[in-house]
Amino acid sequence: ILQTAFQDGADDSPEKLRAGLALVEFDKSKIDFLFERLQSADAQDLRVILTLLGPVQEQLVKRSWELLNRGEIDRTPLHAAAVLAAYDPHDPRWIDLDERIANGLVRVPLDQLGAWMSLFRPVRARLIADLDKKFSQHDAGDRVRNVALTLLVDYMADDPDQLATLVSRADPRHFSQCIPAIKRHGHGGVKALREAFDEATRPNSVHRAAPPQLEGRVATQIRDAEGLIS
Repeated sequence: ILQTAFQDGADDSPEKLRAGLALVEFDKSKIDFLFERLQSADAQDLRVILTLLGPVQEQLVKRSWELLNRGEIDRTPLHAAAVLAAYDPHDPRWIDLDERIANGLVRVPLDQLGAWMSLFRPVRARLIADLDKKFSQHDAGDRVRNVALTLLVDYMADDPDQLATLVSRADPRHFSQCIPAIKRHGHGGVKALREAFDEATRPNSVHRAAPPQLEGRVATQIRDAEGLIS
């Protein structure tokens, strides 16, 4: 029945995809089809597909590296790289992908941002530096900067010091997005925020921001955080 559904289904049909996913562990000839479908799947479907393709991950990793090494563009880098994030996150060749992936992530459709963010969470530490560059480019446009900030807050969620430094460099309109993540760290988060605030307002600080923007609003946010925690 599955073979019939696979053979008779249109290449872009969900029926053929489901049949291929069910058959591939026992029939490796289905890998070519599934790899092609991976390259056109939206982020939500890609997450589901990757959870089901573990038995053939070695073949998918090999094909993904080959595809990325050819320098293909458009949607392909994110899709192929998502395969690698799931199955090969520690390969040293990632160093050549970090910037490309960060550039792609800040341009994904907003309704798919959450899914893409989740797909690349296994390699989040690698992407922070390039995403931070995007956020720091004030001429990059609000959309790029806001998406970069969303990704950074999520990827820094376990590190209150990183989050606090991000706040100290953010515009006041971004504080509300950053502060809740710091508050989740309790007193440690408030301590990190105070230290980042002190560093950012020192005259010789490399992270110094405009005083009325930073000193008033961040001080208020710090007091609010302390009030919520106490």
